[in-house]
This record gives sequence, structure tokens and C-alpha cells, in this order.
Amino acid sequence: MLPGMAASQPDFQPPLTAEAQQYLVEACDEMEALQGLLNRHWRFQSTQGVSFDQATSSLVFTYADERRVEAPAELLGMYRRRDRTWNWAWARPETAQFAPGGAMVRALGERFGLDYLLTPAYRLPDASFLGLLTAVGVKATQAIGHYIGVHESADGETEIVYLVKRAKGKAAP
Repeated sequence: MLPGMAASQPDFQPPLTAEAQQYLVEACDEMEALQGLLNRHWRFQSTQGVSFDQATSSLVFTYADERRVEAPAELLGMYRRRDRTWNWAWARPETAQFAPGGAMVRALGERFGLDYLLTPAYRLPDASFLGLLTAVGVKATQAIGHYIGVHESADGETEIVYLVKRAKGKAAP
């Protein structure tokens, strides 16, 4: 079992190889360390608003003092809580252009025989599996962390997972 992750894999996933298991453990460990730094540095908990600017592929954070800070980002996927459905952003025509790292994630799926990195949409074994998918996305794309936004609709809440990329020449808030 991976640290903090579901004991089960999606129903269609064959057993993990030792190499795949090692990669996934490293991804989870690395994401935990990166995310702690990112949360402290960008102060996600103190934002007043967050939006995704499609023109620049950036997350825009607005703070109480009216500062706006942009962070380069890309979409990883969408998780619908109601039915635990995961959709990779690379697999959807309306979001694929905002998911350039999807090819890297799929390459890992091929390399390690991880069908859940290749399957466009499926039901997660449980909600904690979202953390594993996010960790793989962070490691595969060399992101510096992630941000999860929540979109509410008539279908219920959908968590949108963004990978935060390293800003070129910009200091964080």
C-alpha cells in the first residue's frame, strides 16, 4: 500500500510491478514535500479568490490586500465527488489544450503498465486515490505542486486539479 493512499487499485488495473510501486511511493513523498513548501510560499489558505486564465494558462490568486499573483499552471483532471469519477484533462476536447503534461503521464502509464494513467475516465476506488493521481502528475511534469479548485453545478461538486509550474523570472507573493 502507498503512503496515505487507497489500498485498492481501480478494478481494471493489473497488480503493480516493484518498479511501478517504487515510482508511486517516490511521487507521493515528493509531492508531500513540494506541496508543503508551495502552500507556505503562496499562502493558498489566505486567498480571496482563484481563477484560471485560459489565455495565459495561469492560476490567478487574489488576496485580501487586493494583490493579484499569477502562477503558470496546467490542468491535470477533474474529479466529480458524487460518483467518484475521474476524467483526465488530456482526454477531453475542451480541456486538452490546457493539459500539455498529459503525454508525460500517459508515457508513465505505458512504461509501468498503469492502465489508470491511460484510461480517459473511470470511477476511483475511493477519494484518497485522487492524491495518487495528483502525485503522479506533479512528478511526471516536474510541477512544483498542485492546487485543487472546486466547481459547483447541478451535477454536484467537481474538484479541478491544476499543476502549478515554476514561474519564469517571477517571485512568489
